[in-house]
Amino acid sequence: MQVVALHASNGAKLWSYNFGDVTSVGWPAVVAGTLFVQQPRGSDQVLSTLWAFDATSGATKWTAPFESQGDRFLPPVVVGTDLYMNGGYYGGLYGFSSVNGTQKFFNNTLPQYDRWSPAFADGVVYALAGRTLSAHDPTTGVTLWKLVLSPPGVPTSTAPVIASDKALVIAPPSVVAVDLTTHAPAWTANGAYVGTPAVAGNVVFASGGSLSALDLTTGAKLWSFAGDGALSYPPVVSAGHVYVASDSHVYAVDLTTHQSVWQADVGGRLATAAGRLFVAGKTGVLTAFVLTPH
Repeated sequence: MQVVALHASNGAKLWSYNFGDVTSVGWPAVVAGTLFVQQPRGSDQVLSTLWAFDATSGATKWTAPFESQGDRFLPPVVVGTDLYMNGGYYGGLYGFSSVNGTQKFFNNTLPQYDRWSPAFADGVVYALAGRTLSAHDPTTGVTLWKLVLSPPGVPTSTAPVIASDKALVIAPPSVVAVDLTTHAPAWTANGAYVGTPAVAGNVVFASGGSLSALDLTTGAKLWSFAGDGALSYPPVVSAGHVYVASDSHVYAVDLTTHQSVWQADVGGRLATAAGRLFVAGKTGVLTAFVLTPH
């Protein structure tokens, strides 16, 4: 199992690192020239490892051990000299130094789930583990408050999105806006939503077969885009468009006209960087498109 760095302009391989006999490797995060990635323990390892690589050369800057089972990890979140991530043998939230890998705290009171990533806003760390949204002190990890969302579905491959005075979460099949002052749901938009929402201005975007645009204040549906009817990956907003994908198609939807201005016959998870849209397909192929500003 490897992490591979490619040139954003032409896809040329810059470097790679092979972790050996491990069940998975987490999604990386690149911040200020450093790539951070979580590696679950292998068959001959007692602990899992948080790695920091030089993003240009691939040289190892530092490693730090942490507890987990055979978990799958979304990207850690880096804020200044602090790093926050999911971990723990029975679940939890870790805080590390992003400079040297020193562990700052571990809160083991979160529910036991993987495939989530924390969020940071206004001096608070937020986590959505299973159906529990919790807020934490960024220095100690102490839980400030928590809210258990209503059944039925359990969020997977997700993270809270903080916008204005709300935390936007997808608790399948609904989008829920949680008021950060009252710590209670402000509104719920029902549908067939999955993954993680995106926010641009006063609009919340969420995928669930089709793409929905919801009012941030009220949750009312403003407009929708059907695509191929199988849109299931988290949308990304950039360059005057919202990008959304299924397993087989990607679309660029104009934020003003709400119409698709182009599409391609590739699908998968989306990311934008260096003026490009990257589509990571299930087949292991990464496709890049040059973005044209609106």
